[in-house]
Amino acid sequence: MQRALIALPTLLFACQAGPEAQPLGTTSQDGTRLLVRYAEAEDGGAQRLLHLLDRELGQPCNLSTRPDDGETLTCLPTASGMVMFLDDACTTPYIATIHGEAGVVTATGFPPLAGPARLGAKVADTGATRYLGGGDYGCSEAAALTDTPLYAVEAFLPLTELPQGRLVAEPITEDLEAQVFHGDDGTRVLYYLVDRNTGGTCQPELTDAGPRCAGYVAEAHDEGLRNEACDRLVVAEYGQMQVATVPERGGATFRLTLMTADDALTRVLGHGACEPEEHSIAGRRTLYFADPYPTSEWPEVELGTTSGRVLTARPGRIGDLLLDTLTTVEPETLFVDTSRNQDCGPAWVDGSLACVPAPAPNALEYLTIYADPECTVPAAAVYSGSVPPATYTFRELGAPTSQEGLPTAKVFEVGAAVSTVYARDGLGACESAVYRHDYYRLDTPAPGPWPGLRLTSGS
Repeated sequence: MQRALIALPTLLFACQAGPEAQPLGTTSQDGTRLLVRYAEAEDGGAQRLLHLLDRELGQPCNLSTRPDDGETLTCLPTASGMVMFLDDACTTPYIATIHGEAGVVTATGFPPLAGPARLGAKVADTGATRYLGGGDYGCSEAAALTDTPLYAVEAFLPLTELPQGRLVAEPITEDLEAQVFHGDDGTRVLYYLVDRNTGGTCQPELTDAGPRCAGYVAEAHDEGLRNEACDRLVVAEYGQMQVATVPERGGATFRLTLMTADDALTRVLGHGACEPEEHSIAGRRTLYFADPYPTSEWPEVELGTTSGRVLTARPGRIGDLLLDTLTTVEPETLFVDTSRNQDCGPAWVDGSLACVPAPAPNALEYLTIYADPECTVPAAAVYSGSVPPATYTFRELGAPTSQEGLPTAKVFEVGAAVSTVYARDGLGACESAVYRHDYYRLDTPAPGPWPGLRLTSGS
């Protein structure tokens, strides 16, 4: 099945090293190793870009820049783990992970013991002390993850054994650019969007000026700093930012441009005069020119359309161009269930793929906890003192996720409050747990059914 990605045949690839420039094309494309996977509503045409699937490993993967080649991207397994040791000299590495069924995980650790690792047998460490480090990085006792299942390492895989590719900049409009992944195996998929006015990433959203490709908006402050002529605002903030609101300017939005050491700086004094100012800013903050950038000047897009019970949540369009990307939306909020007016995302429910409710803002659905000492009655955790949601999607962390890496879930009505909760340790034992939240029993299934989904490919 073909998916519209970019349908402007008159545009050409941006000039970069590689194959001869070609027409922009009209579809996302599967490769010989990677599949471009979509989640699609069973009762209509609503669809969202979900992930890339490494068909050789049989699991999803995420694109990551190779450390030895900044222009090459590798598709690393989404399943993750951490390199740990059972001896205080850190000699034999193991992988702590809840994704034991994946076979290959991307492990976090000190080089060279990091990156993709093929798992061996599960290790019964019986609660032994675990350590982090290795090589020139020393060896120290681990302070966390002591209960995560541990696996032997069969081999650390060279990055060159995984799918590779590069990004190609493809202009869409004067204000908007697509960064498209071109895999060495022939894969083609939209990775992210760039606001060409700021150089920052953006995603389609409904703003006060209508549908726009909106980037992350930080907050900056007018502290009286100006350029040399004292007619251009300068802000000093921590970190890297492209767009920010300035409360002292009525909450107006500004585009930020990095200053250089050659740019002179002044400060507005209380009586309105400008005096030269040194570049040294307390706390090593970064200096930016700030120019007005109202939402009406952000790249203009259109929004998706309703189809059946499921409404696409954020993907935009420009004419026939579908501006859906791999990097801008959490899987739990890919769709909106219009019958319940709530965000939902794909999960396996009783063996079928469904769009289950997304986590409530105050819910901590990354915890797998239970209301009884046998770990049979699920429980919910919410921030202390907050009102619990009416329903709660219980995603079992550690449950098999081999079906495209998607979670197994059940949706419950939130029940009575409980004071004590329990969780399973790495060996499967049910132990009391303390998280300093409010807890509730989950023993009544929420009334379904939930909108059905199916997985489709890019071509």
